[in-house]
Amino acid sequence: MRPNDTLLELLMELQNLDRVPRMGYALRGVADAESVAEHTFHVALLVWALAPSTPGVDTRRALELALVHDLAEVRTGDLPMTAARYLPDGAKASAEAPALAVLLAPLGERAAALAAELEALKPLADRYSVNLDGLELDAARKAVAKACQL
Repeated sequence: MRPNDTLLELLMELQNLDRVPRMGYALRGVADAESVAEHTFHVALLVWALAPSTPGVDTRRALELALVHDLAEVRTGDLPMTAARYLPDGAKASAEAPALAVLLAPLGERAAALAAELEALKPLADRYSVNLDGLELDAARKAVAKACQL
């Protein structure tokens, strides 16, 4: 696919994330498995709720990373861990990095830097977003409730 030339093209394409299923659930026979868009929203919400109370985490940066972390899947699809095990090391990242770069092209250097930062997984904010990505829903609810003192 070609790069998005305009912000409108990018936004129109990203709307398709609500139709990209999380394949790990689908492979396990879960009816109405969440979409990549739903998953991204849940991760972003967790980051937004928990990051401010976590020392050393740049909340804004962690939130940006949470929002971007699976956007490439609008072009690559959601590759479950079961399939990734059969691919060469780094194959998923090798496909997603250029997909994200051309997808986010209209946003310029800021988005390119964010994508590169996400790929490197170096700062604490990145690890925080990725760790939240792996939380189970019930554990996430309890963590959010505790963070919000509900």
